[in-house]
Amino acid sequence: MPFSANWLGRSTLSLTARVGEVTGLGSTVQNGSLTLVSAESRFAFRAAATLGGGSAGFDLVYDPTGRIGQATLTASANRVPMEDLSVLLGLDLGLRDAVGDIDLRLRGGGRTTRDALNSASGVIEVTIARGAWPRDALGGWPAETQRLLGGAEGGAPFNCLAGRFDVSGGVANLRRLVVDTPRATLVGGGFVHLRSETWEMILAPEARDTAGAALASPLRLKGGTGRPTTGALEPNLAKLLIGGGTVPSLVGTLAQIARQPNINACALMAPRVEGLRPGLRAQLPVPSADLRASGRRPAPAPRKVQ
Repeated sequence: MPFSANWLGRSTLSLTARVGEVTGLGSTVQNGSLTLVSAESRFAFRAAATLGGGSAGFDLVYDPTGRIGQATLTASANRVPMEDLSVLLGLDLGLRDAVGDIDLRLRGGGRTTRDALNSASGVIEVTIARGAWPRDALGGWPAETQRLLGGAEGGAPFNCLAGRFDVSGGVANLRRLVVDTPRATLVGGGFVHLRSETWEMILAPEARDTAGAALASPLRLKGGTGRPTTGALEPNLAKLLIGGGTVPSLVGTLAQIARQPNINACALMAPRVEGLRPGLRAQLPVPSADLRASGRRPAPAPRKVQ
C-alpha cells in the first residue's frame, strides 16, 4: 500500500519501543526493538529482533530535503524461517520449512514509498537452505515440470536456492538464479517490477537421472501479487542457452561444490551461471515498453514565469 510521507520533515518525533516476545508464528520473535526518529532534516526507522534460530533487522533513512527527497533502505536476515518472514511482511513467498539469508540495499527518491520503489536502485541477495514449495504454489507450472520436481501432497522439496537481484529504476533484474532439488538442478533469471508487483522469469532444468531427462525442458513463468502464476514450456530455448563445444553439467558442477563442508552450494554456484549457460542472459525476460512507461514518475508541471 502507498504510504504518504508528506509529514516527514515537518514534525519532530522520537519513539523507542522494546518487545520481549511475540507469539503466534511458527517461530517465536524475541528481543525486538523499534526506533523512530523524525526531525526537519532526517527521518529514521530501525527495527531488529531474533526470529526462531536467526535474526533480522532493517534500517530506513529518509532525507526530506530537495525536490523529491531520498530514501535508503538496508535490511538483513540471517537463518530466518522464510514462512514466518512472509507472514511478518504480508507477502506469500510460497516457501515452507525453509531457512534463509537476505541482504538488501536500496535507494530511491520520492515523497511516497511507491515513488521511491519506482526509482529504486541497489542489490538484493537471497540464499535459502532446504525447504519445500507447497503443492498449490506450483499449480500454474507446466505439468511436465511438476512431475520432474516430484513431491507429493506435502509439496515439492528443494535442497537450496540462491539468487541476486540488481535493482535499477524500480526493476529488480534476477540474472543468476540457482535452484537445486532432489531430482533436478535449475538455473535461470528474470525480473520483478517493484511498482506493478509483477514478475517474469525463465528456468532451465537439468535432470539428475535419465528418467527425468525427457521432462527437463526450459520454461517461462509469469505472475504477480494477487495474480495467478502461469507457466509454459519453451523447448526452443535449450539450444540458445548453451555455448559451442562441451556443455557443462549443472548437476555435476553443483555436486562438486557441495562436497565442501558447511556451505550453501547454490550460493557458490550462482556466480558461475553465466559460464555454465553463456546464452542465458541474452534470453532473460525484461519488462515490456508499456510496463516500463507506466512506472515512470510524472514530470513536474511547468512553472509560470512572472
